[in-house]
Amino acid sequence: MEELDLQYLPIDFVGKSKPSKKIDAIYEKKKITLKRALDSLNSRKEEICEKYNKIFKEESELLKRNLNDTKGLIKNELYESTLASNYDNTKTIDINYFKQVYKRILELTSQKNDFVDNFYLDLVKNEKEKAKEFTEILKTTYEEIRNNTYKLPYECDEIIEFEIEKLNQTILCNNRNYAKLKFELKSEIENYAKNTIQDLQYVKECWIKYVSNQNENALNELRNTYVPVFADTVQTLGTKIEEATFNLQQIDSLIKNKEPEEWLKITRQTMANLDRKAKKITMDYKQASVIVYNRFFQELKTIAETLKDIPNFEHFPLEEIEVYTPTLKEIRENYDVEFEKIQTAWNDLMIKLLETMDNNYRFLNALTILWENHFQRTEVLRMIILRDLENTIKLNNKVCKQYETEHNILIDTLRQESSQEKAKKTFESIKKMLKTMEEKYHKQYQSEVTLFKKYKGAFDLEMDILLAEITRFLEIYPPDKEKDPKIQRKRASQTSDIAASIDDLIPNQMIYCKYQIDAISNWQFGIWEIISNYVLVAKTEIQSEIDKWIQNHIEYLNVRKEIRFRIHETRLEKIMAYIYEERLEELCKHENRLGEHKNAVEKYLQKIKEDCKCLKHEKIDMILMKFQSKISTIESNSFDAENSYAVAAFIPILNSKTKNALEEIDNAASQYLLKCDDLFEAIQNSHGIYLKTVKLFSEGGNFSTFEVKKLLKNLEKIEKHAKTIITNLKKDVDTKKVIVYETINEKKREVTNFLEAIFEEHKFKETLIKKRKILEKTLVNEVCTHQYNFQILTDEFEQFKREMSKNCENYDSLENFADSVKSITRKLTGIEKYLEIAVPVRLFSNMSKLELPPEIDHLPPTPLTKTPVMENEKNFHEMTNRLFNFKMGELENPNTFFLKLNSILRKHWEETIAYVTEFYKGHRNVFYLEEKNILTSLPQLMNELYNTYNHFQSQCETKVMQDTNEFLCFSFDYLIFCNDQFEMYMKEFCTKTLKNFDKFYNKEVKQILENYKNDMKTKYLDLQKKLKPSFGHPKNRMFLEKLQIQAENIYSDAKEYHDTIKTPLYAKLKEKFDEFVNNYLNLNQTLRKIEQILNEFKTILIELNKKLNEKVRLFRMMLNCRHLEISQGILKHDECILNNCKSFLKFYDSKSSHQFDNGAIMIISSFQKGVVISSRLPSPFISSEDMIRNENSKEFSDDTTDDLFFIYLREYHSKFCTEIENENLDDFLHILRAQWWCAVKNVLDLYTVKYDQCKNLF
Repeated sequence: MEELDLQYLPIDFVGKSKPSKKIDAIYEKKKITLKRALDSLNSRKEEICEKYNKIFKEESELLKRNLNDTKGLIKNELYESTLASNYDNTKTIDINYFKQVYKRILELTSQKNDFVDNFYLDLVKNEKEKAKEFTEILKTTYEEIRNNTYKLPYECDEIIEFEIEKLNQTILCNNRNYAKLKFELKSEIENYAKNTIQDLQYVKECWIKYVSNQNENALNELRNTYVPVFADTVQTLGTKIEEATFNLQQIDSLIKNKEPEEWLKITRQTMANLDRKAKKITMDYKQASVIVYNRFFQELKTIAETLKDIPNFEHFPLEEIEVYTPTLKEIRENYDVEFEKIQTAWNDLMIKLLETMDNNYRFLNALTILWENHFQRTEVLRMIILRDLENTIKLNNKVCKQYETEHNILIDTLRQESSQEKAKKTFESIKKMLKTMEEKYHKQYQSEVTLFKKYKGAFDLEMDILLAEITRFLEIYPPDKEKDPKIQRKRASQTSDIAASIDDLIPNQMIYCKYQIDAISNWQFGIWEIISNYVLVAKTEIQSEIDKWIQNHIEYLNVRKEIRFRIHETRLEKIMAYIYEERLEELCKHENRLGEHKNAVEKYLQKIKEDCKCLKHEKIDMILMKFQSKISTIESNSFDAENSYAVAAFIPILNSKTKNALEEIDNAASQYLLKCDDLFEAIQNSHGIYLKTVKLFSEGGNFSTFEVKKLLKNLEKIEKHAKTIITNLKKDVDTKKVIVYETINEKKREVTNFLEAIFEEHKFKETLIKKRKILEKTLVNEVCTHQYNFQILTDEFEQFKREMSKNCENYDSLENFADSVKSITRKLTGIEKYLEIAVPVRLFSNMSKLELPPEIDHLPPTPLTKTPVMENEKNFHEMTNRLFNFKMGELENPNTFFLKLNSILRKHWEETIAYVTEFYKGHRNVFYLEEKNILTSLPQLMNELYNTYNHFQSQCETKVMQDTNEFLCFSFDYLIFCNDQFEMYMKEFCTKTLKNFDKFYNKEVKQILENYKNDMKTKYLDLQKKLKPSFGHPKNRMFLEKLQIQAENIYSDAKEYHDTIKTPLYAKLKEKFDEFVNNYLNLNQTLRKIEQILNEFKTILIELNKKLNEKVRLFRMMLNCRHLEISQGILKHDECILNNCKSFLKFYDSKSSHQFDNGAIMIISSFQKGVVISSRLPSPFISSEDMIRNENSKEFSDDTTDDLFFIYLREYHSKFCTEIENENLDDFLHILRAQWWCAVKNVLDLYTVKYDQCKNLF
């Protein structure tokens, strides 16, 4: 072919040197080294990866456990806060509790984030360490490859660079995955914390709502009960003051009948308590006067606390209180009056001082609690006002919130408007909304300020109650007019000459105490006067405080209003600057961007149209012209093919060229279609990229939902327009491709049909040759199968011969012998049936037109010679009947070897005839091959096939006869061996049986008697060993007597045993005798059965031998008739058949068939005698040495009577019974007993004296 011809050398041609085994071995060794280095690198990489994967799993489990634990703590905090905010526990917590829980949740969330950060840092650290280890092993591998490889340095570098590139990609991928994992974990943590805080906020709002409702209910109840409480307060004020008075201990010691010492002691204690308490109360009065004067009434609580700390009565040490009164001695010296008068004077003074001190204490205590209720009422009113103000502000905020929501919705709408007109309209709506909100702010402020006027009456009522309480206090504790400074000055200007005699009895210490208590009364008067003056201006002062408090809150409301208005004033400007104008600018950009996108799509669509024209009119037409040129070359070269394989080789080339042309067209079209798809995909991708840049406002972009919908519609229109154009272009290309495909396929079909016709002609010729080879192989396999089965039987016979030569005298092998003979005979009978020769004996293979003598005129007619052209199937049927000139029903056994071979021949003949007929039906008119390559005439081919199969049939017939001859040889040998084996087996059996009987007597019977004798000897010897010389002494006679008793027991037991010992021995001999007789009878019976089987087989063999000889005679007669005239047309084939006959007769004559006849006569004569005993049996009266000698020499007599074996066996039995009977055990026992007596006598003789000589122990 043109494209395969070598026309020139390629440009990159390089000469190749002669190969060198050493260099190849070095290269191979270095290849192995390189492979080993790379395998080591991969295994170490896997180990490192497994190591760090294990570390990653451990750290992941630790992180999971820590996150779950922290998550559980957060759940517990939320659960505890829920329990704490329950209705039963609301009083135990405050607003700070939720702040603490919130703080703890944030701390736990931060802790979870720290866990994730640490986990991420550990992963990055591990990745760096893993990269270092990879770097080390890459360095090692690089050194090993560079030093021990056949590759060039740059190739080694490429290997390592490829590994480094993979390593870098893996590291980058892992780091990216780690960062992604960190982000996902933190997002999950943040989301969980957000949800938890929302739940906490919900719990807090529920708690606040509940507490607010409770406080509001409490305030309503307080408001409803407030007026009655004021009245109750006024009524109980006096009672509280009475209860708060200073309860000093009554001085029982002032009774006059007390002893002077005791009275003086009590007086001193009383004066000490008065002095100490007067000093403390004085300080409290001074502080109270300053507090009341400066209107710091809330600080009176400190004085109340100090008054509570003053004890009622204290006991001081005597040495500390001696200074408060003179001693008794001084009293007697200084006072001339009676002691009772002094006691009375002193007692009166102390009682007066006590009363004054008690009055001062009660006044001061009542003063400390005078303003307490006022402050409580004021605080309650302020709380009510502030609560109402808070509710009002909340209500106003709620109203404003609705407006704010609408305002925010308008702002959102303005920000997301899809057109400029809608944006302008929305902006005007915002202006109106801002104006409405401004008016609403004014109204809310007015309502909040007006709220304070609602509670003015409550404050007036509270002031009236306070003035009533102060007036009541002044009335309960009236002033001592004597303490008025004006009265005191007036009294001091007056002089009195009358001296109070009683004052002379008062000592100076008590006078000093009286002055101190009077000073307290002066402070009391001053405080009372301050309070009475305060009543006149109290209402004005309290009103001013209330107005100041109200004004402070109004100022707060003013500040709040100003802040709201200032924020509100800037809204419009900000909306216009940051939202409205920006949105208009964004809408303009969006419209411009869409227009640019449309223009770009149109540009690419115009370019793809031009590429379609170039494809149809240039590329595809050029491919079609090249294909037609190559096909013409293949068609011209197919006539020179020598066989079907050469023709078949053109079909793949044709298919390849067609495929290449179609692929080139398909590739060109596919490239264009792919280009169209790529363009459409690029348009779609550009839409996708465009849409990726488009983000909704919810995603942080500047597109509204409606604007995106509009944009999607525009992009869909562009995509639909592009898809329509691209689809039309694809249709044009597909139409052009279909037309060219049809042209190419039509040309391919024409050439393929031509090649297939030539191929079939070559294939027909080759198939006939192949069928002939298959027939030969099948026949050979069948023949080999028969020979293999026959060889297996031959091996089995040889094994049988070896076993019988080893075990011919063993009775136990009788069953194996019989089974083997039966098995071999059965198999031989089967082979005989397989090789059976049909009766009458004749030749089946075609012998042409030989004029046979009258002896074989029963043979079928001869076949055709070369006949005229056979035109129909009737001629084929006639040819088949002549070739296979017999019927299966004519034979007794249709499954013979020869018929099986003929069935194979016939099957192949019929298949071949059917194949040939079918082929010539399809080639009646046209043959492309020449006459020398294929027979165009069917009759010529059929005559050639007939002669070929006739030759095969002749070979099969001669082969069957040859195998039959070999089978007869083997069978005769087998029968002769069996005949010889029968005689040998009987001879060996009889000899061995008599020998075994003698051995049995010696071992099993005679040995028992010998063992018994030895046992008795042993027992008497043991007694003699026990018999010691000292036993003869009279003192040891008891030992001797014991031994004598044992000896008598042995003797008596033995005597009893003698009566029964011989009976079982006779039984044993009888049992063994019967066993040998049964074995002999069984052997004789078995051999007679085998003899019968062999006689039947022998008859079959003789008959088969006769048939074979008859058929051989036919062959010889056929050769003797060679002088007959043979037509010229079949001479060649008849010579082949006659040659087969000559070869068989030569083989047959070499086997000397007369020997088979002599062997058959010998077998007949031997089997007619029957089974005999030909062994020479030993006499029962000869010695054992003679028996062994005769056995070794194997010289036997010629006696062959059946009774001889039984005579010898009975003689042996009689002889053995006589020997047992002749055994005299009693004499043997008496001998042993006499020996024992002699031993005893010898022992007794050692100790015999004269007077004992006549005694006989026994």
